[in-house]
Amino acid sequence: MNSSQLLTSKARIGATLNLLGAVAGLLFWWAATLVVVELFIAETVSLGPWFDTMAGKAAPVIALSIVISLKRIGPRVGNWLIELHKRNHRSSILVATAIFLSIVIVSVTPVVAERMSRTEDAERALQSFIPVYNSRLEPEKVLRTLAEFERARRYLAKQWVAPDWSPRIPLHLFPDITYYQDYMATRNLGWAGGHVSCDKNGVTINVPLEHASNVLEEMPASRTPVHEMVHAIWCQSLGHNHFWSIPLWFHEGMAQRYANELREQFTERNLNRWIVWLSRDELMSAGEFCDFSIHANRAPVQLFYRTSWEFIRSLESNHGIESLNEVVWDVGAGISFNDSLRGRFGATCHKLYSDWTQGV
Repeated sequence: MNSSQLLTSKARIGATLNLLGAVAGLLFWWAATLVVVELFIAETVSLGPWFDTMAGKAAPVIALSIVISLKRIGPRVGNWLIELHKRNHRSSILVATAIFLSIVIVSVTPVVAERMSRTEDAERALQSFIPVYNSRLEPEKVLRTLAEFERARRYLAKQWVAPDWSPRIPLHLFPDITYYQDYMATRNLGWAGGHVSCDKNGVTINVPLEHASNVLEEMPASRTPVHEMVHAIWCQSLGHNHFWSIPLWFHEGMAQRYANELREQFTERNLNRWIVWLSRDELMSAGEFCDFSIHANRAPVQLFYRTSWEFIRSLESNHGIESLNEVVWDVGAGISFNDSLRGRFGATCHKLYSDWTQGV
């Protein structure tokens, strides 16, 4: 092979590698865009035929259109920025500095505000809760947890008529998830991120600190306090007999709904919808779901929680959250759960769930 042929061969290899790189880059950005597009579709389309159509057909087309558009617009924007930089080097530095400082200010300000309000909310929590914990626990985690439960209590009180908060609710705080799970195991309560005990003596909340504290360490992003406070408020408002007459799917579905919807958990909300849709062949039968009780096996419990939440979301989509809340107060007024469900939704759980799973 002479030098000319060698150069030609290298040029072809280089061109091939460039082409493969361009294709790989396009596929990567298409996949990333597809995930984002499908999350937004999951937000706006309920499970059923429309979800199947939008997620399976429309989303890839939309994502590919966005990627192609960005491929055409991106280089032009990049060239414009380069030209701007060449023309005025000092201005570009000032603009970059301003952007950097803005990002720092936007990031730091909420953290500072959170630190200032946390102690105040933790002190307010003492009016509604009796914290029970080992004095050796980290004070910062205890403060965060108390503040989160106070915020959850205050937030949910706006959705319903607030119960009588005397006597205060015992709030048992465990140092971490391991200690908490050991506690649950000794009482045959199965796996859970938190637990509410409701009996004739009132309500008690049990949670591990690391699970109830802020996921982002400084920002109020935890869902456990809101979830457990749904159960606690129902216990306080209804009494233990009426509380336990409500089936588990409604308890957990509503608690999941408020914990994630009211705390604006966009990603978790839509990932849940995707997981339920992908697991549609594994969903429980109507009898298994409507009469479900917690067992030690973690896997079906997790799918049950996800299914309960998605089923509640479908009922809310068709009838409104007010109708779901009214079922709770019907039970408190002495109406049976099934009678309330039949009167407000036209059927009991078995029929409503069967119709929903057929659409999924």
